[in-house]
Amino acid sequence: MHDRIAPADAAARFGWYRPPAARAAAAAVVLLGCAGQTAAQVDPEALRTQLRAELQQGTFAHYIAGVVNLTERPDVASARYRVDGDERTDVSTFKLPIEFDVLDLGHDRALFVEGAAGYLRTETRVADIVGGGAPALATQVDARVEAVSALAGVGLRLPLLPGLSVEPIAGVGGAYIDSRARYAGPGAPTIAPVLDGIAFNWNATTVNATASLRLSYELDLGRDHALQLASRYSYTRTWTVESTDVAQNADVGTHLLAQRAELSGPTGLELMDESLRWRTTVGHYWLPDDGGTALGFRDYFELGAGLEADVTAFGLPIDKLRVGGAYFIGERLEGWSVGIGVSLAW
Repeated sequence: MHDRIAPADAAARFGWYRPPAARAAAAAVVLLGCAGQTAAQVDPEALRTQLRAELQQGTFAHYIAGVVNLTERPDVASARYRVDGDERTDVSTFKLPIEFDVLDLGHDRALFVEGAAGYLRTETRVADIVGGGAPALATQVDARVEAVSALAGVGLRLPLLPGLSVEPIAGVGGAYIDSRARYAGPGAPTIAPVLDGIAFNWNATTVNATASLRLSYELDLGRDHALQLASRYSYTRTWTVESTDVAQNADVGTHLLAQRAELSGPTGLELMDESLRWRTTVGHYWLPDDGGTALGFRDYFELGAGLEADVTAFGLPIDKLRVGGAYFIGERLEGWSVGIGVSLAW
């Protein structure tokens, strides 16, 4: 006896369209397209056409742009995250950011450049891509997404008040995203031909342009204590230049607001006759549009602490070395990071 999907059940599940976009659209299309049919009666090409249309009309392009933002933006911290939704997604990001002045314009004004190389990896296990709507089509999906990116930008530092500066920044970047998935279960032979190359098992190359505005404030609190505040708004336009299928084509804009506060002071200890300092950090990251919705979270907070030492005595091309860790928490998100940072002596 062949299991069939009742049309009423399939139609009811269409309202479950929510992030992650690929999984939700795939479930809705498969359930609606297979309603009242056996697996042998399913038309994969018809469902692929419908799935492609659903992804193009939904938030899939914003998901791609969101992945680029998490991978590329130097103001988003490297970390390991766990995103809890209909299923758990593990996210790991690693970045190598750099920023330095290239031209002193006098009166505390300066031209500077920034750059970053980034890597991202996500892993998700979907217990049943059709959400239990039909036992004969039950399919487990183990999905992985990896991305690598690079960016370069130039900015101008302009003082407004003592300790306060505004910095317009413009940059360009690129990323390569690779999606891989494995299927298991009785429905895999039917479901895989529908999803492959569209929702899963695809790759895309993107380019982007970003305009940012950063406000920075430094305040000497006395007794060798200091407070640093920074707020950066970025608008990024992302375009897909090559992809497995038109479903991955993106031409969308995304917004990101990153804010950080750092308080530092002396520990009373010394390293190479230089003061060893402590640092505490509070940060907030906000993705206010469909870029956040498609990723499964819109904002999260960072709480961090670490130590900083002046290492110029070692004769290295760096003047400060930092070690520290951070905890991240937000809407359906939790994560942590440990790392080492340096300030170049340029």
